[in-house]
Amino acid sequence: MKDAKMNKSGRKRIWAFKIIAIFLPVLLIFLIEAFLRASNYGDDMALFRSDVTGKYFYLNPQVGKRYFTNIKNSTNGNIDFFPKSKTVGAYRIFVLGSSTSLGFPYMYNGAFPRMLKYKLQRLYPEKNIEVINLSLSAINSYAVLDMAKEVVSYQPDAVIIYCGQNEYHGALGIASSGSFGSSSLVIKTFIWSKKSRLMQLLYNLLYINKKNDISNDLHRTLMERLAFGQKVEFGSKKYKRGIVQFENNISEVLELFNKNKVPVFIGNLVSNCKDLHPFASNISHNDTKTSFDRIFKEANEILQHGDSIKALTIYQKALSIDSFHAECCYRVGSLAYSAGNYSKARVYLLKAKEYDNLRFRAPEEFSRFIETVSQKYNNTHFVDVCAAFEKESPHGIVGNELLLEHVHPNLIGYSVMADAFLNSLVDVEFKQVPTINDLSYSIISQQLPISKFDTIYGYISNILLKENWPFNEPLPIPTDAEKSFEGKVAGGVAVKQFSWEEAMEKLFEHYIDNHQNKDALKIAEGLCLEFPYQVKYYEMAAKLSLQIGDDDRYFFYILKIWMGFTRNYELAEQLFITALKNDKPELSIPFLEYGIQNTNKGNALKPIKLSAEHIIKLKAKLQDNDDNIDLLNQIAGIYIMGGNLKAGKKYVDKVLVLDANNYLAKGFLAKIHKTSNHY
Repeated sequence: MKDAKMNKSGRKRIWAFKIIAIFLPVLLIFLIEAFLRASNYGDDMALFRSDVTGKYFYLNPQVGKRYFTNIKNSTNGNIDFFPKSKTVGAYRIFVLGSSTSLGFPYMYNGAFPRMLKYKLQRLYPEKNIEVINLSLSAINSYAVLDMAKEVVSYQPDAVIIYCGQNEYHGALGIASSGSFGSSSLVIKTFIWSKKSRLMQLLYNLLYINKKNDISNDLHRTLMERLAFGQKVEFGSKKYKRGIVQFENNISEVLELFNKNKVPVFIGNLVSNCKDLHPFASNISHNDTKTSFDRIFKEANEILQHGDSIKALTIYQKALSIDSFHAECCYRVGSLAYSAGNYSKARVYLLKAKEYDNLRFRAPEEFSRFIETVSQKYNNTHFVDVCAAFEKESPHGIVGNELLLEHVHPNLIGYSVMADAFLNSLVDVEFKQVPTINDLSYSIISQQLPISKFDTIYGYISNILLKENWPFNEPLPIPTDAEKSFEGKVAGGVAVKQFSWEEAMEKLFEHYIDNHQNKDALKIAEGLCLEFPYQVKYYEMAAKLSLQIGDDDRYFFYILKIWMGFTRNYELAEQLFITALKNDKPELSIPFLEYGIQNTNKGNALKPIKLSAEHIIKLKAKLQDNDDNIDLLNQIAGIYIMGGNLKAGKKYVDKVLVLDANNYLAKGFLAKIHKTSNHY
């Protein structure tokens, strides 16, 4: 009996030791993790952070470290604030992508998501449009997938995706110094583990020892640190793995959003084919290298002597030996373009891009897949960005007219990209949404808050990029624009002498001091986009809009103050006066009603409201009979009797076009002139 008890006790001890052996390492790991967090080691890599007020989220500047094996190379993005509690009527768009979506080299208001937001909110001023750009430079589809898994929890109304150019040489790319192998499971585990401070410590110890590694050399550009020496031949195993990786990740992203019933707008990928030589060409068969090199050299010499027709023939002869030589394809395409054979040029310039062994431009297979997979999901909408660019390019071949180098658009190109996504969003999401704005797309595009600073800053950032590998272009002589006030400010931001916000303050003060109100308005509008929850910038924009006589923008910014910040009679009065002044009586009614209900001015406001309602009815009749002189005169008379000469003259002019001798209209015109001269 005693032995049985001892055996039973012994077994319990053994089980206790086993349990301790299992849980002791777990406990140790937990304690180390807790100690590292208490010591503030490492980074909080949550997708979003809270602002100081606790009311808003914004993209965590540290989140990029999730996706880089060496955190020295990690990038950060924009800080787009959005409310934790989504407001009624808000339309929330998240943007997922890399440097093109981020807006390189312009950033801020030069980015297509900002242009998209500006255009959408001007088209639908009664809607609260939120555009939260989560793009980071040098990331690929693994990062997009990782972010997408969290974005679904933040009440998106739509998601925009534009990615794929960094699939090979970006962070976690197959041909990148930031690679973490080719196993999808391993890479996803790596990203997930980065949230642990202990794992951050281990990764940092692993990569800190690579002192002579190019990926650690901060004197080189990020492009060079991630991709130097890594080549991917067309059709190779690496090439095919990259395609599978992209397709699997994007499929998972779209499946996720479709499951959560979130509309996705995904664009195909634009590259510079016409005006960019391939970065790296390769002889596909060593046994043909000697003969190919000889013929290719001969063609180059002939071209140098100016005989482009004969050179084209010799280049084609070289391609008959090796048809996968990227540079030779480019020469054939360029000469065909110069000769006016644009269909042949398109074929060979596209081949040159496809056969380029440095894959900074996505394979066409990516764009074909995006178009195909979009048809699989009801909530996914394909945006043909390539077609939009080709439409705006000479002979339909994309080059320097819209792109700065290999993939990044210039300001015109970014506007084209914004319009491609805008048109798709409007067709799908806003088709049935009424709008109070009748401005055309072209007018709104002309009013984009793109300043001289944006143009110069983008130029400086781009030439600094192209000075380095793989472009290796010499810095040009400073332009007159760089020597201007805007140029000096842009240069200061480019070398991090001061922040973008400080730059905007300098520019705004300069423009106000020099009475350049239109330029100052661009700065104020840009600040509204950057800081949409600070009323002072809307007040600045409203004031300047009024000063330059832009009633539409004045109404828009006063309306935004009314909707988002404060409501009082002074604002209501400005809104209904501006609406009536611009012959939009239907917009005046809510603000007249506010004044009637909330002030003692009802006796004065009720007749104005009745007049506005009368005009609305007359205008409704006018829609079916727009040349009815009697209706036109009635509207003109109501406006003029109410002292609204601007709107009244609009209808008087219409009558006089139809009947130059109309007695009543001529009398109205005389009254307008008399009143105007009196004041």
